[in-house]
Amino acid sequence: MSCKHRTQLHRQLKGGDAPFEDEKFAYMAFTREKTSTKEARIIRHPQIRKGHIMFEVCTNEGIKNITLSKKDKEKYKKAKKAKTGDLL
Repeated sequence: MSCKHRTQLHRQLKGGDAPFEDEKFAYMAFTREKTSTKEARIIRHPQIRKGHIMFEVCTNEGIKNITLSKKDKEKYKKAKKAKTGDLL
């Protein structure tokens, strides 16, 4: 995340109160070669709840929501450390 300082005129034009502007960004990567990854990439902050973790992931089939519970101990343990951009 990048913070840019902005002038008084800039704040007035955009109707902002803060002396800086938070810019959230995303990126995409393309390749002409076929990829064989069957894993899912986390595209949103994992939502850690009591007994389960919810992920929004990008897969070959599109965007999906996945919930992992504590019952699957090994996956749950690794998932607790996962963050946006990681492979699940």
